[in-house]
Amino acid sequence: AGSNEMVEEFLRRGAEVNMASAATSETALLAAARQDEHGTCQLLLSRSALADYQHRDGSTALLISVQGQYLQTAQVLLTGQANPLLGLPNSRTSFIEACATGNEELVQLFIDVSTLLDHPHSIEQVSALMEVSFVGHLNIVNQLLGAGAAADATDQNSKTPLFYAS
Repeated sequence: AGSNEMVEEFLRRGAEVNMASAATSETALLAAARQDEHGTCQLLLSRSALADYQHRDGSTALLISVQGQYLQTAQVLLTGQANPLLGLPNSRTSFIEACATGNEELVQLFIDVSTLLDHPHSIEQVSALMEVSFVGHLNIVNQLLGAGAAADATDQNSKTPLFYAS
């Protein structure tokens, strides 16, 4: 677990905020997100940590916080300009992952800070509503529809959210 005072001291003494471990390709921000250290994430972002640095597997601090369902850390990263459209090589973005968790508070964070409702989140042009309709989280489907997601959106194969739900 990190200590903000210790992190601040290293940065004051010239530590490179975006230095990645040669062994793991992980930065201090990724490590702090993995440990749900939202205060440390905020400190690192305030000292110019790259919010969208991608680990060699494609994960970002935001994606890590979403997968752990770390609400405060995800909020810090989203307000720190982390890009919710970055994701893993399989094209699942942080927003899609948030929807797939079924965690309404987490999804609301994304709705509040971005305009991603109908943005395609994969090579197949699948929207978050389509993905969640397939997964079967009715609460998240209702949340996205209530926020204005297009119920008649289509993917590259002209499939709608209704198709994914059936």
